[in-house]
Amino acid sequence: MSLSIKQEAFCQEYVKSGNATAAYFNAGYAVKSPKAAAVEGAKLLKTPNIQARIAELQASRSTRTQIESDKVLKEIARLAFAQLTDVVKFNNEDLEIKDSDTLNEDTKAAIHKISITKDKFGAIKKSVEMHDKKGALALLMKYLGLDSDFNSAIATLRKYGLVVYQENGAWSIREES
Repeated sequence: MSLSIKQEAFCQEYVKSGNATAAYFNAGYAVKSPKAAAVEGAKLLKTPNIQARIAELQASRSTRTQIESDKVLKEIARLAFAQLTDVVKFNNEDLEIKDSDTLNEDTKAAIHKISITKDKFGAIKKSVEMHDKKGALALLMKYLGLDSDFNSAIATLRKYGLVVYQENGAWSIREES
């Protein structure tokens, strides 16, 4: 696998950022516009030698850091699917924080902060703050491709009773039956 200096730089930059446009800029390629950099960066990503080198660099990084994409996705999923009621029991008058020994590891990972304080009158105030569920769900949606313009278009058409489907490699739209 023989790469030019700029191609190697592109691979190194891509592994850092995961962004082909930024990698193209940072690798030192002459760029006329951000749009041109995006197009050229995407072309480079389709090159077998580039793909192989990026895979090699990513594998090396995973070995060094002991961090793999599955581990990252699992952690994001822990935050995305956590339920506050796994941590607290509450009603109109009281908030009972469950004993940490009874919580599973996924629930513990999703807790951002627990506060128990007394106000100036001696009343105890309790609060539990979970990590950003909405942000974690957004990351999962992005990873799974559920936030794409294409999926948004399909959802909009479905709202109006139209279904997008693929048949023999061609996309079509029909009314929902």
